[in-house]
Amino acid sequence: MFSSSTQPSNLTPRYSCIQFFFWIVFVTLANFASVFLLNTGFTNTQIGIIIALAGVVSALLQPTVASYADKNNSPSLKKICIFISLIALVLSAFLLFYTRSLLCTGIFYGSCFVLIQLLTPMVNSLGMESLNQGKKLNFGIGRGMGSLSAAVIASTLGILVDRFGIRTIPVSISIGLLLFLFSLWIFPFRKVPKERQQNLTAAEKAPGSGAFRL
Repeated sequence: MFSSSTQPSNLTPRYSCIQFFFWIVFVTLANFASVFLLNTGFTNTQIGIIIALAGVVSALLQPTVASYADKNNSPSLKKICIFISLIALVLSAFLLFYTRSLLCTGIFYGSCFVLIQLLTPMVNSLGMESLNQGKKLNFGIGRGMGSLSAAVIASTLGILVDRFGIRTIPVSISIGLLLFLFSLWIFPFRKVPKERQQNLTAAEKAPGSGAFRL
């Protein structure tokens, strides 16, 4: 997507956007699950079951997804993140327009939460992988922007829900996912085979090359 002449020299701003919008989605899904699901007719016990099942399913899927992403012939980490995010976006859109069925609402919300939890280590790996490829990126700043967005959405979304109603929650999830997808799309990343990546890492650690590129 990006030629060598058009790639930005510092990927920190673009990676910061990825973290920023991702944590908006994550915090909205996690912190406001009870608010949304209670208002659609679930009990606290049922909500606890949905969140617990989402955590278990995500934990079971993470090793499989990680193993698949690590294969040389698999799509790049960026493409996998985009694919998972698109599915989550469709599910969040269903939450906007189809909440009459408790079963469907629970499945949509729980599945969306599973996908976002799957993305959590992958978003971090995207930054670390870029560093391993010798790209200029400050991971600490990017992760800090994620923490900032988590604090912002946690403190403001409750006010928005009180003012505009419960549908503010799936709207926030959908908008956050759209912005997250756009941030992924403009992030220049290509998969490097393991053998070549090991050579890159060895070259960086060689005397005079500099161990860190931040």
